[in-house]
This record gives sequence, structure tokens and C-alpha cells, in this order.
Amino acid sequence: MGMYENDFESLKTSGAKKIRFEETGTLLVPCDWMEPPDLKIGRLNHHKSKQKECIYMYDQKKPTKRTAYHFKTSAKTDKRWKNWHSIGWQDLEVGYMWLSASYDSSPEYWHPTRVTWFIDCYHDGDPYNEFWGWVIYPPSVTYYDNNPDRGTRLEEED
Repeated sequence: MGMYENDFESLKTSGAKKIRFEETGTLLVPCDWMEPPDLKIGRLNHHKSKQKECIYMYDQKKPTKRTAYHFKTSAKTDKRWKNWHSIGWQDLEVGYMWLSASYDSSPEYWHPTRVTWFIDCYHDGDPYNEFWGWVIYPPSVTYYDNNPDRGTRLEEED
């Protein structure tokens, strides 16, 4: 068990989830009415040019600089999840990021939401014997309503 595997064991009680590089996984969602997004985590490499359909993490100190962290979403995910944004930090062995997206909850709910995940990235040691990938923590969510005259769903049902 690698150095970071021990750290992850204690995180399981917090609901953290792991997805390896080059694998597809489902992110945790804060509300049971949300469809969880499916992501395919990319290989750990720098693309010289921006790859079609890849969503990149940008460096927090140089916001125009892409890092090696990137992913793709599925067609099913794209129906509800929009405006992906990722910013963070990467070095030779580890990194972290804040990943966020807007959730289109219409027509079931009227309040747009923005969900943010904090993610630790591990790529230290032997990838065949130690975990290389993302550890995704339970998300936070922000609800906002840009039309205060609209009312809530519960008020409309009465």
C-alpha cells in the first residue's frame, strides 16, 4: 500500500471517491434529485494543443496555462451539466483542483445550481502498485435564483 493509500483509508468515512487516470467514474452529487455526472479522466499528459471535447484544469497562479489534468464528459452528462470550470495546482507528484459545473434542474426545479468538488490528484511512485488518479470529496452546492418574483415550486403547487 502506497503512502497516499493510507491517507485515503481515513477519507472513506467522509464519502470521498477515487477514479484512476484513464478510467470513467461517476462524481458524487449533493442532492438525490440530481443526475450524477460521468467523467472519463484523461491520461496524465500535457497536450500541446487543446484537444476537442477535453475539459482542462488551469493553473491557479497562471489562469491561461493548462495543466496535465483533463477529462471528458458523456453525452448523458452534457444534457444536465454545463459550464465546467477547473482551477488548481499541479507538481511532479501530486496536485489539487476545484472543479465546478452548473446543473440544469429544469423543469423539475426552478433554481439553477452550481456544484463544486474538491479533488486531490495523485501520481507519485509506481502507477502499477500505487494509486494514480483523482480522489474526489463530497461536493458543495450553491443555489441561486435570478428572478425573485418567480416563487418556489412548493408555492406553485398549492
